[in-house]
Amino acid sequence: MNDFFAEIEEVFGYGYLDSFSNDLYENNIYTILGLSLLISSFVWMFIYYYIVNHPKISNIKGWLIWVLVGAFINFTITYILSFNDLSNVYFINQKPMNYTNEFSILSLINFIWSIIFSFLFSIILKLKSSNASQTPF
Repeated sequence: MNDFFAEIEEVFGYGYLDSFSNDLYENNIYTILGLSLLISSFVWMFIYYYIVNHPKISNIKGWLIWVLVGAFINFTITYILSFNDLSNVYFINQKPMNYTNEFSILSLINFIWSIIFSFLFSIILKLKSSNASQTPF
């Protein structure tokens, strides 16, 4: 599973960040990040289509704002999880962690994947929604 999510998080090799990516892979952090990406994107869109399900936001603008807020939540989750997990690894090994921008880059990649997965989940979830069955298209 770590291999699968590493490919996604590294954008099939284009987002590979040298030792940072290696550290994430070796400590199985990609699995945690990938599962949180999929679960949170699905739950967020489920809430939109079946719990909120309000006519006022059942349009492309409301849907887009909802997706962007969910992507920002995913950005934050990714940043916190990856930073905390790698910090713990480096603390246990008593080494300094020399990453600065890498956490933000990884979180931005997850932000984009969250938008993509939210769109895909929308295609499935919108079918049974009473008010948002035509959203986003």
